[in-house]
Amino acid sequence: MNRRQWRGFDRQISRWAVGLVLLVGLVLLVPLQGRAEHLKDHYRLGVLLHGNSRLETLAGFQKELANHEREESLSFAYEVRNALGEQGKLQELAEEIIRSQPDIAIAGGGLEADALKAASAGTAIPVLFLAASSVIDRGLVASLTSPGGNLTGIETNDTLLTGKRLWYVRKLLPNSKRVLMFNFPGLSPAVEAIKVAREAAAELDFELTLIEVNDLADLRRIAGSITPENTDVILLSPVTILDAAQVEILLPLSLVRKIPVMGYSMVSIERGAFAMYGGKRFEEGRQSAGMVHALLHGTSPGEIPVETPERIHFVINGWMVDQLGLSLPERAWKLANDIVRVQF
Repeated sequence: MNRRQWRGFDRQISRWAVGLVLLVGLVLLVPLQGRAEHLKDHYRLGVLLHGNSRLETLAGFQKELANHEREESLSFAYEVRNALGEQGKLQELAEEIIRSQPDIAIAGGGLEADALKAASAGTAIPVLFLAASSVIDRGLVASLTSPGGNLTGIETNDTLLTGKRLWYVRKLLPNSKRVLMFNFPGLSPAVEAIKVAREAAAELDFELTLIEVNDLADLRRIAGSITPENTDVILLSPVTILDAAQVEILLPLSLVRKIPVMGYSMVSIERGAFAMYGGKRFEEGRQSAGMVHALLHGTSPGEIPVETPERIHFVINGWMVDQLGLSLPERAWKLANDIVRVQF
């Protein structure tokens, strides 16, 4: 090859090199552009709460998400709408949240998730539920592994744990026989919890009594009929309405008539239950925050598996045990993960 041919060859190689650099640059740019669509410095989170009993869950979520803020130099603005226990307001508030076009809509619990699912239908807004029970039965997701749609979050398994709660009642109160549950026919978690309770009651030799109620007014009306003569223990279904009912109705009833209440979360303990078996809402809130990372990177909620609580706790409120005059077997105390003294 002569000098002229070499110069021509050099120019051709140079053109190829420039073309290759441009091609590589374009290849690298595509994923960066796609990533930029999902990574911003600031995000808006629209939060829906049924009432103040959800604040503990939200606090756990915010605490963990603060770690993401520091690690990834992000910031989050929380736009919280709280129905303050008025369930009739939830759908209106959910629609307000969706109209505001948040980056993620946050449901404090199952009722909020129901409302946000309806409000977000036909949109691409992801909905994250921090702690909800019976998520498949109530139609929030298609399955735990493949939720489908635009919702994902934490399934508390509160309904499935109903049988184990009765097992603990048998250990705590070996002479108990008559168990009372409130039946909310319109709420999936209550319906499912009762199915589980029926099977467990038969195995553990309990007599299960069901009282059908629909709201706080019904609970106030029937409270006077609950006495030590017909009830040894009240077993709570995992429904939000009972969180409010505990303070106003069940706590006074429990203290005056010496009827223990078995709860399903620390919220139950903080509102008068003598014991509980289930997840801690603060922990579930923290766990759900870990799912935000995937959502911000563009993963569809329908592709993010629903998670269950990392830890389940058995907690006894020693103060309430004393007030009720209960004498628990020594072995029952040893079963507890935590013994607290929440006073009222």
